[in-house]
Amino acid sequence: PHGSLTAEQSISGPGTFHPGGSHRLILAHPSPQWFISPRFISPRLSPASVVHSPGFPPCRLSVIPPPGFTSASSEPSAVYFCFFAIRLPLFPLSDCLPGEAPEKNEAMPSLHIIQHVPFEPAGILPDLARRRGWSVSVTEQFSGDMLPQVEKIDRLIVMGGPMGTKDEAEFPYLTAEKAFIRAAIARGTPVLGICLGAQLLAETLGATVRPNGQKEIGFFSVQKTDAARSSRFFADFPDTFTPLHWHGDTFSLPDGATQIARTDVCEQQAFEFGPHIGLQFHLEMTPELLAGLIENARYELVAAPFIMSEAELKEKAGLLKDAHALMVRLFERWLE
Repeated sequence: PHGSLTAEQSISGPGTFHPGGSHRLILAHPSPQWFISPRFISPRLSPASVVHSPGFPPCRLSVIPPPGFTSASSEPSAVYFCFFAIRLPLFPLSDCLPGEAPEKNEAMPSLHIIQHVPFEPAGILPDLARRRGWSVSVTEQFSGDMLPQVEKIDRLIVMGGPMGTKDEAEFPYLTAEKAFIRAAIARGTPVLGICLGAQLLAETLGATVRPNGQKEIGFFSVQKTDAARSSRFFADFPDTFTPLHWHGDTFSLPDGATQIARTDVCEQQAFEFGPHIGLQFHLEMTPELLAGLIENARYELVAAPFIMSEAELKEKAGLLKDAHALMVRLFERWLE
């Protein structure tokens, strides 16, 4: 039947289960193999280590028990359960049946989001897109999700994260992600990069990403450039506005791009390159997400000229509403 998982659920025992939805499914299965189409599955390594063997559906997931896991050959193997979790995208249950491709409303444009860490999702943007008739999908890089086929998306948002653009050794998915961004640009698919996403976009366009002289963490005024006055996206932005900053790196302006905004401590705050936009700051952040960002990156809140304290950040969180008004204006034009 049609439907989606509405909460974290557990199942055990043999059989076939075709789940859909955006929630986690905790699976306890006596068999070390689970067969499911690879584009609906990404392993979470808890507590067993999972090896994904990609290929044409069905594919096989081999579960490797954690260190210390033993099995006595004289006892039934079904006693020993391997646990792993999978996250699945937003499709109804019937769309996940073997041999059936998910039905797609061809009239509905597709927005895809790349998210690097759990505490930096796209804020107000998914709901804004859905209310305007867009389908929204997300690749959670921290979950091992696979990127979609680039020709299947109409817009791409690349979000932030604490890693740097050159940290492929620690975060190998960055290599494929850069290639994906490059392919989207080559196809003419508009890209919106935010924070780390802006740096990845700039690097893909040939710019250099490097550490900034000072970290910027907090609410600081941004100045619009003269060139921005003739921008398709930013022309009616105020000359100065105060978004949230949380970054330590910066980038050079890509050749052919238009500089949109700057601060005294960081020259490149925003740029546009045709339909592509890079924002070093956050206009999409909500108070709840800011609280989560503080909780997960509190270690960065040290005494420095352009780093606000936790108390200051919370006190000024009301400025996010002003940022939302600008983001709505910008986002609607970018979706056109």
